[in-house]
Amino acid sequence: MPDAIDPICLMKVDTENPSGGSFDHEDKTYYFCAPGCRIAFQKDPQTYLADDWKGLPMASPKPEPLLLRLFKKGR
Repeated sequence: MPDAIDPICLMKVDTENPSGGSFDHEDKTYYFCAPGCRIAFQKDPQTYLADDWKGLPMASPKPEPLLLRLFKKGR
């Protein structure tokens, strides 16, 4: 089972069965751990492909849905 790295949260994703689906961008397929990561990437792929992107921390002192955390950051 080949793995890929989700560009949003940097988690490993099974490319044969990605729970968040996949998205093609500039002739490359990206795989996601959850639909929220895929949706965020689709809206602004350049942010998440930038050299200075360090990944979205999955641990949060106040539990919030992933999409809410992304939108609060203005992404």
